[in-house]
Amino acid sequence: MPFNHVALATRDLDATHRFYTEVMGFRLAKVVAAPTPGDAGWARHVQPGGVLAIHDVFTDPADGGQAPYEHIYTPAIRDGFVEERHVGSLRVLRRPVLGRPRG
Repeated sequence: MPFNHVALATRDLDATHRFYTEVMGFRLAKVVAAPTPGDAGWARHVQPGGVLAIHDVFTDPADGGQAPYEHIYTPAIRDGFVEERHVGSLRVLRRPVLGRPRG
């Protein structure tokens, strides 16, 4: 039976990706994002110091869908997440550890 939806919280994105693709044999087929109800959004699911990887982030609606940008990326930045990587439409954000300065 194929997976319908998988969400992962990880401290090491590269190791997690290698595990699921190389060890488990999974393939990333499609990424779909939708609004998360409530004010806390995705932030409550990411531990301090953890990362949130978001695919299909387009700031310009002419380039692609807006749901990931408007409903995940923008609220996460507003909540203090820091963008660590940007490759194509993939954005990797890190949730700061409380008490540590952002840098």
